[in-house]
Parts: sequence; structure tokens; C-alpha cells
Amino acid sequence: MSDKHIVKTVFITNQKHFAMESAIFDAKNKCSTYCGYETLYNLQEELPYWPKGSEDWLSQEHRVDERIRNEIRKTFTNRNTTWVNTRHTGATVDKQGIRFFNHTYNILQDIDKGIGIIIPIHISRFRNGRCLIHPGAKRIHMFQIYKGKVFCILSDYMKKPIKNIDLDIPKNIEYDWHEHGALHLRYIKWNEAMHKRSDQKDVLYRDVIGIPYGRKEFAHTHIQENIIELKQNSVMVNKRTIAKEINGLWQLVNE
Repeated sequence: MSDKHIVKTVFITNQKHFAMESAIFDAKNKCSTYCGYETLYNLQEELPYWPKGSEDWLSQEHRVDERIRNEIRKTFTNRNTTWVNTRHTGATVDKQGIRFFNHTYNILQDIDKGIGIIIPIHISRFRNGRCLIHPGAKRIHMFQIYKGKVFCILSDYMKKPIKNIDLDIPKNIEYDWHEHGALHLRYIKWNEAMHKRSDQKDVLYRDVIGIPYGRKEFAHTHIQENIIELKQNSVMVNKRTIAKEINGLWQLVNE
């Protein structure tokens, strides 16, 4: 995200503060804010990237398959093993692909420890029915292995009734903004990165930024010393299988 598109960043002190910020944001930007706890699967069923029935819509399983195939293509362009550290990040390595597999590996470790998925997922639903997820675009693909509920924020410009997910207005929901990390709301002007999702140039957008306390491995600027390998129908990080092709479709796995 270019700094020129960022209008301001606000540190959120508590849920009451978030509710107040959201009320101001909604009034100025023709938006409705909801939040609450839901499963990854239910969030994507009700709020898919593309509206059901559109030519770009894919089932959740096919959307995950598409994402993993794209990350494999970027990460393993010239070799089957990518050493992820400061000595092996040349032009042949796509850092975004590396981040996807590293991030998945980190969250799987949190799941093993009983921590689960702790940082909020934010979804913008635009007037055309399309959705943009940030943060959470990687985590949302873990619905096949993570069945617990996550805290989600919806910025809804469409203002269409939400039928099948358990979200409510902020003042009715409890959430501890400092239990796991220092979180901020970031206010953003429309930009070319949003063009495929929305043509609403007359409003601001927002997302949530912040990383868990003491967890520099979740920062985008941090390169971990992991070994990522592609072997036949599996992607492995440090010998742990995190993605596998099953019956022709790639999916994230917890092995």
C-alpha cells in the first residue's frame, strides 16, 4: 500500500473507541459497520470475493486451489527448493509467494499451540457486491483446517441484509483490542489496487493493521530462515506439509 493513499492511521484503545470511530466513518462514507465472531467458511459463503452468479465467482474450494497454484508458480519459478533467508532472495524468488507459505506455516504452529487465529479479519463489501479482504486474505483460505470462530469486521457499503453470519453493530460486541497486539485502523483513498473490486472513488476505505505482540515473523518486512519445498503434490515448510493436491484440487492441510 503506497503511503500517498493513506489518509490517516488511528490507534484503537478499546471497543467503545472502535464503535465511535466507526459511527463517524459510516456517516461520512455511506457505510455500515458490523463485527463479531464467525467461522472462516461462513464468512466466505456469505461474503465471497465475487457475487454468486457472476462470471468470476468460484466455490471456496476452487478459490483456494487457484490461490495455491498461483503462489506455487511464483515461488518455485526456477527450482523446487527455496531457502528463505537474506542470502537467497534474488530475482528468482517472489517474496509475496514466500510470505503466503511462511504465513500459513506460522498460523499452523499457533493452531497446534491452541492459540488459533487471533488478529481480526476485515472485509469491505462494495456497492457492486464485490468484497476485498485485508487483513485476512491468506487466513480466509484456511477454512478446511480451522473450524473455530475468528473476530471479523465488515465495512458494508452495499448495505444489504446479512442473513447467515453472526455479525452485529460494534456497540453490541465485546472485543479486547490489546489482548494479542497493538491494532490500528488505517484510512485509505481509492487507488488502482482496488479497481478490480470497486469503482467507488467518492469514499474512503479502511483496514486493520498490526501484528501480534513479540511476533516479528508476522511482519511483512521480516524474512524467516525457513526452507520451502515443492515435492510432487505437496508444499512443505521445514519438512512440514502445509499444502497438498487432493483429487485434483490444492488445499491447505495441517499435517
